[in-house]
Amino acid sequence: EAAAKLKPRKPASFHWGDRFAAYEAITHFAKALGAARSGNTIAAQRAIRELGTLHDVVAQTSAYWANQIKIQEISAQAWLALEQGKQVMALSLMQRAAGLEASTVKHATTPGEVLPARELLGDMLLKLERPEEALPEYAAALERSPNRFNSLYGAGRSAELAGNEKEAVAYYLKLLEVADQADTERPRLRHARRVLDQGFARRSE
Repeated sequence: EAAAKLKPRKPASFHWGDRFAAYEAITHFAKALGAARSGNTIAAQRAIRELGTLHDVVAQTSAYWANQIKIQEISAQAWLALEQGKQVMALSLMQRAAGLEASTVKHATTPGEVLPARELLGDMLLKLERPEEALPEYAAALERSPNRFNSLYGAGRSAELAGNEKEAVAYYLKLLEVADQADTERPRLRHARRVLDQGFARRSE
């Protein structure tokens, strides 16, 4: 819900313009996903339309960045479809977005996708209680973007639910290693520790 309420073009004092349309799109992407996941269909559709408009603007000058916006647009459409109960369409769209992302090379001056499509596909499969299918998607996301917190947790959780204790332990251990210097205690970290403690306790019995 918080993501759905984000305001684009902030700070207002900055001269955004078409030159920074690809960066503006990130906010609309977050709004679209937040609105879709919280059931606000109208807001999600509005944000998706904005992504479409920004895609057309950026396509005039940069095929690479236009492609990134298209991936965001399709991903948002997928999650809106899922919220509307259209599971087959949602998965098809999300797989399309993930495939499009896989066909692109990461830009040399960026740290990576804000929210990888492959990770979102894993999230969707996990939400649909298909952990065996979600696990390889998270693994693929980690190949492209190593040590992402959400992908590590998703992989660990998928392995756990699929009954693959060995992989669950490996991913949860890596998650705790990555978050070792964290200054907050997140629920996902608590869950990882609890699973690891229970597993180690069984081995010592």
